[in-house]
Amino acid sequence: MIEKLSHAPAQNRPPLGLLLLRASVFLVMFVWTVDKFVEPQHASKIMEQFYLIGGVSRILVYLLAVIELAVILAFLFGCAKKWSYALVFLMHGVFMACGPEISFPLTIKRRNRKSHRDRQAPARRHHTRHVGLIQAH
Repeated sequence: MIEKLSHAPAQNRPPLGLLLLRASVFLVMFVWTVDKFVEPQHASKIMEQFYLIGGVSRILVYLLAVIELAVILAFLFGCAKKWSYALVFLMHGVFMACGPEISFPLTIKRRNRKSHRDRQAPARRHHTRHVGLIQAH
């Protein structure tokens, strides 16, 4: 497919490039939309912690997810470009303004867990010397 793209006439490259750009933006935002449908309580926690909007009900999260899905689908297919592009730009801008902590949907869940290094047993106080495969104290 890449060979076909590189040999495409110059007049077809900008529309194809814009389609690929819209598809990549759609995929990123689609992950967040699916997360709202699958785990609405996660979306509610994000809204409370990062957007300072507390007490968002499950039904409201589903409603926002449906609206978001309609907007990003319109953006993907190039429908109502003036509105869909503006709304995607606004949603993405708000998302990025809230900080790098919410770059990926799983960030909130993992943030409170200890890292692998923190879970390891504390270092021994006495020194050990390794001799081949045998450990001498």
